[in-house]
Amino acid sequence: MRATIYHDRSWGANDTAEDGAFSGVNRAWDQSQSGKWYIEQQRAGDQIVATGLAYGDHALIDRGLRILEWGFARQNPDGSFSCDDAFHSTSFFLEAAAHAVLLLEAAPAGQDYATRIEALRKRLAPTAHWMIRPEIEAEAAKRNEVFTHRRFLVGAALGEAAVALGDEQLLAKSRDYVRDGLRLQEPDGVNPEKHGYDSNYQAVGLDFAFRYYRLVADEALRRDMYPHLAKGVAWLESRIGPDGDVSAEGNTRSGGEERNRDGSPKGVNYSWVVITLADWADIGKDAGAADEAARVWQRWQAVKPRR
Repeated sequence: MRATIYHDRSWGANDTAEDGAFSGVNRAWDQSQSGKWYIEQQRAGDQIVATGLAYGDHALIDRGLRILEWGFARQNPDGSFSCDDAFHSTSFFLEAAAHAVLLLEAAPAGQDYATRIEALRKRLAPTAHWMIRPEIEAEAAKRNEVFTHRRFLVGAALGEAAVALGDEQLLAKSRDYVRDGLRLQEPDGVNPEKHGYDSNYQAVGLDFAFRYYRLVADEALRRDMYPHLAKGVAWLESRIGPDGDVSAEGNTRSGGEERNRDGSPKGVNYSWVVITLADWADIGKDAGAADEAARVWQRWQAVKPRR
């Protein structure tokens, strides 16, 4: 991971305002207090914290924490955030914040941030319990119905928060989401997205499933998840060429059909694919997946200026 995803310690620096607002979208909103913003943009704090821990870089850890803290400073009393696409955007941010808390607690360097970690932890519960309010869940279920990856995203968000908080209600809810995601997988390993397949979102969903497998699932659920993960990775690998290129042909969402929050067309995010393969190399004891992750990374570095 230090040779790939975490190799560039400057990543995100230019996108981070002094107060922690992250991305062009949220920085613009932060300046004008008008237009659209998305709490999910602040999830980058988790990756920046992880990079800082990987290198023992306290300036990076501080930057990642400021990004997450900016997000929680805009938390409503009921735990929600007043942004567009609120449930989905919140699920990304909650997962990132809970994951960062767990990472920092597990790392020796995290001891230096005990007060800030505890402040983040206290913010997790209102947001997680807002997400499982019956009327909020029911409306979100309608919007999320055709997106399998969101089962694993929401499951990871609630599950990691449950571990950080010791909350059995959230843990039970998280299992429901993960099991629903397992149910949706097709015989060939595709996790359907919008009535078809999508190599990008296959990787996204698998990455959140891997986090759940590692950090939340008990042994019984791990046994159920493992075949799903193996088949899902095998299908994803079938979309990767010998040179590491990840095919978007036939994708339902990220072959240019949809737009990112900044208006750019969605394509395959190679970072998700690299992380997924690296996770499977570890969990599946598959050295070939580690080699493939390196090829995908190298391909991305070669072509990303032209994408």
